[in-house]
Amino acid sequence: MQTTKMRKWVGALALVAVGCVGLTGCQSAPPQEKAPEPVVPAGKITFEDAVKIDNGVVRLAVSPSVGRVVEFGYVGQPNLLWVNTQDIFDTPPGPDTYYNIGGDKLWVAPQPLWKNAFGHDNWPPEGVIDGAAWTLVEQKRDSITIQSPESPDYGVVVRRTFQLPASKSQAVITNQIVRLRANPHPLQLWTVTQIKEPDTAVLDIAKDGPEMPTPFVKMTDETPVKVEGYVRLIGEGGAVAWTQQGDVHAKLGTLGRWVAGVYDGVVFRQSTKFDANAAYPEASSVQVYRAGDYTELELLSPLIQLAPGESMSNTVTWALIEVSKQYDPTDFLLASDPK
Repeated sequence: MQTTKMRKWVGALALVAVGCVGLTGCQSAPPQEKAPEPVVPAGKITFEDAVKIDNGVVRLAVSPSVGRVVEFGYVGQPNLLWVNTQDIFDTPPGPDTYYNIGGDKLWVAPQPLWKNAFGHDNWPPEGVIDGAAWTLVEQKRDSITIQSPESPDYGVVVRRTFQLPASKSQAVITNQIVRLRANPHPLQLWTVTQIKEPDTAVLDIAKDGPEMPTPFVKMTDETPVKVEGYVRLIGEGGAVAWTQQGDVHAKLGTLGRWVAGVYDGVVFRQSTKFDANAAYPEASSVQVYRAGDYTELELLSPLIQLAPGESMSNTVTWALIEVSKQYDPTDFLLASDPK
């Protein structure tokens, strides 16, 4: 992850000006006075505005109206992301309403700190970065860039670029938070990807990480049978493999660089950098939440305080890895540990 001291920030909307690709040298624009109203889905979500790219191997689709990735997978094969297609979006928006649309999204602070920022008792999210429509900044043959509205609770905007490297089964995602105005709350790049329920979820344990009392942190566990019975260490303690399905509502975290969902013949792995000397408030940089219908793969950057005009960014790589049924695919993950 990188932290950059920018030149004078010139307004929340300057990033979306035509031809303004970078974060410096943009033309001035007045700051946004009021955040857009939350999206109110009507019946089933169809993502008709989705912008799609593919590189001949994998495909990816982003829906700016809901500010998230809604498709990822091999070309011509089913979507690996879980998206909510049920008619459950009839409740009017409010402080306790959250539309679980699915797909991949980004939050800007750890959940235990949400209440101090916007008053909710740790749920739901702040409702703008995850709740309001984003702007399509740029679409190219191999990439898509979108930007959030300004969050009044954190004084930031978020920009995300999704790129498909040529002829690879990968997507490279650049996430950036830009602070526009003074704000007391520190920030974290937290990506949450809801995927179809895998056979096994695997969490990396960084070899250079600090010594921990346990190899993983059990963050929640509301299942009838506790998760310890479904978790095993693999690769001489280099990762945690979690095989559990059915009535599961639990979450685990580790300090590591990657997290993955293992399916029959393919692994969906997400990876990013890890800083062993940085602050991770929940004692984890990778997390998995299993909810029965879907699983969440989550990556968290260090927690950082930004002054107005500063930004923080990270790069997340998604990879689809074909694995043979003749051996345990978790072993393959360890052999392919990203740096």
